[in-house]
Amino acid sequence: MAINFAGFFYDDAGAVLTGKTINLYARGTVTPVIDTTTTDASGYWAIAEGTQGRYDAELVNGTTKRRLKYD
Repeated sequence: MAINFAGFFYDDAGAVLTGKTINLYARGTVTPVIDTTTTDASGYWAIAEGTQGRYDAELVNGTTKRRLKYD
């Protein structure tokens, strides 16, 4: 069974971040990238991972990076 990770990303002013890269990592790591996707026109992104565990989803917006943690 796949585990789904999903969310929306906005900038600090609340504007949608479109076409930004989302990387999925094992919790607390920066390599290797397990999976990657991009945000759509509404800022939505989704990744399906087959292995249960603890993960970090990282939004890359130029030189700025934000992380969400999933248990």
